[in-house]
Amino acid sequence: MKKLILIIFCSLFAIAIKAEEKITDYDVQLLLNNDASAIVTENITVIAEHQQIRRGIYRGLPKKTNNPITVISLNMDNQPHPYFTENITGKLRVNFGNDNFIQTGSHTYSFTYKIKNIVNFFKEYDEIYWNVTGNNWSFIIDKAKFTLILPEGAKAIEDKISLYTGKYGSKESNAKQLGKLSFETIQPLSIKEGFTVVVPFHKGIIKEPDFFEKYLNTVNMIIICLVIFFLIYYLIIWNHIGRDPEAKVVRQYAPPKGISPAFAKYLSEMNSDSCLVIVFISLAIKGIIKITEETGNFLQKTSYNMTFQNEPAENQLSEEELFVYRKLFMSKQTIKLSGYNEKIEETNKELKGNLKIQEQGMYFQKNALWHIPVIITIFAILFYLFSVKDVQTVFMTFFTVVLFIPLCSFISGKNVTKIKIFIRIILIGFLVFIALKMRIYLSQNIVLFCGVIVLCIISAIFSRLLPAYTKKGRELMDEIDGFKQYLSIAEEGRTFLSDPTNAEQIFCDYLPYAIALGVENKWTNYFESILGKTMVEQSMHSRGIIMHRGMISGYTSGFSSALISASVKPGRGSSGGGFSGGGFGGGGGGGR
Repeated sequence: MKKLILIIFCSLFAIAIKAEEKITDYDVQLLLNNDASAIVTENITVIAEHQQIRRGIYRGLPKKTNNPITVISLNMDNQPHPYFTENITGKLRVNFGNDNFIQTGSHTYSFTYKIKNIVNFFKEYDEIYWNVTGNNWSFIIDKAKFTLILPEGAKAIEDKISLYTGKYGSKESNAKQLGKLSFETIQPLSIKEGFTVVVPFHKGIIKEPDFFEKYLNTVNMIIICLVIFFLIYYLIIWNHIGRDPEAKVVRQYAPPKGISPAFAKYLSEMNSDSCLVIVFISLAIKGIIKITEETGNFLQKTSYNMTFQNEPAENQLSEEELFVYRKLFMSKQTIKLSGYNEKIEETNKELKGNLKIQEQGMYFQKNALWHIPVIITIFAILFYLFSVKDVQTVFMTFFTVVLFIPLCSFISGKNVTKIKIFIRIILIGFLVFIALKMRIYLSQNIVLFCGVIVLCIISAIFSRLLPAYTKKGRELMDEIDGFKQYLSIAEEGRTFLSDPTNAEQIFCDYLPYAIALGVENKWTNYFESILGKTMVEQSMHSRGIIMHRGMISGYTSGFSSALISASVKPGRGSSGGGFSGGGFGGGGGGGR
């Protein structure tokens, strides 16, 4: 009975040993050339048991634009062996074998390839930083060896040689130097562990490639040419259609006849996003509604109530003001802005359409269709990145496009405010931060990524420059800008100031225009210096604007934020330190 148990135990133990698939020997030789390229031969001995290793193994090598790889040959057991390559997630995957199963047992693959630009150039020395095995093998590696052959005349700096073993980022050094430039691990490497060697050597032997040799491959040249082409394209388009007629601004002491505050804002910014705010304020100033502010706390946002006051007199309201009145206040109801309001969203959309119909292309052209070739090009680059399966760069490039296309629209128009410029800088800074966190600078397609960023920046700049006024629009804007001068520049000699009642009326009548044109603080501060802050506040209260903020700009900013919330439905919207796995080479592999 004991003999039977022993036989069964030995049989099971033998099966267990037989079932272990691993790499018994990983011997790499790197022959460095004077042009910073290298011929690498990897002799990989594996035990195949038809578990993971059935048709052979594969070798995944990091594929970077600056370090192109050319497969030279593959042998198995000293005989030529078939292989095929794939581009998978930023790697060149070399599949050893074909669809046929290999025999079980021990096999030695001899894999030779050429790789360019693998030398790190520093001020005092040059360096080979080589990830011998890669850190992504799905097998144990019993022993790994690396031999470096430097060009004639090159001399290694022995006291700066570093050896690293273990998982990615490890600084362990379970390896030893055998000969002058031969190195070997002293204990097996577990799954996902690798072996990295850093060998510095004296300068002057390896020719450092210049910028053109290092970066200007075919794909990068195409990207650079596209950037230059679209820059010239935009300059030509801007020169032909993006230049405004010559401005002839003369100081105006009244708004242009028939131009409402909201329409003045629409024309000056070529954008209708904030016009509903101006309509409501104008309705309040005209006594049609009353706007009261309910100050919130740190848990509750400030809300606003718009209450019907009086029916408008005939011809008292502009076209868009009459539209909003009929849409929201004919039923004499109170509307509260404290979150999403479907009716406000609908009114805002229809108001934008109303303003566009009034304008009818008579006053300006946004020339947005000229951006289509750039957008198509950016998405073509995205498609290319998907085709080469560089997931990291695809994500960052897509993130860039998603960020910049709305940004182009956000900063379009003629009047770009300081807050818009500030937000643009913050968004670009955030993009750079994300790129650094994702180590995008290590991507194989960094030039493609930078090319997309530059194209987006160029598009954003020209989305600001391409909109242009027609001759009729420029003439009207001359009047609006002249009136804006009047609103923003204090004049001690204003004759109406001798009559405080007249001054109050002019202050209130023109306040919506001052808000629309972004000079409300200058307009208000001037009248406060003449009439006093209390009288100015009482004037606004009497006209239907009840606020608890010190500055009118703070009030309008809070009111605008509340209006946006009401109209948007929720839910849309170096060599000093090294480690195992660093440097050139690397990757990993597995069975197939």
